Amino acid sequence: MDWGGVRRARQLAGLYLVAFAGLWGGLACVLAAQLTGVKQLALGGFVFSGSVITMFVLASALRDHVPPPTGRLAAMSSNSTRAYRRLTVGVELGRAWRVLVK
Repeated sequence: MDWGGVRRARQLAGLYLVAFAGLWGGLACVLAAQLTGVKQLALGGFVFSGSVITMFVLASALRDHVPPPTGRLAAMSSNSTRAYRRLTVGVELGRAWRVLVK
């Protein structure tokens, strides 16, 4: 994505990095709670849910800055969907970090 043309890019990049950590950290807590039976770890589900909602909002905000589709499947999906996939998989971690520390 082109983070340079995004309004308030630093704030969005910081929010993205926190949401990405919460997404996978919350999932790890939920899985650990299921494996160990420690009920307090299940609170990671709230962190996970909040992170998913944040990723959805970020994908909607950044949908105009997604690079053009390269494959047939990507061409059939919307810009919001492609942005959500790029954000949740972590493709944008390096770019977001560079925008944040710049």
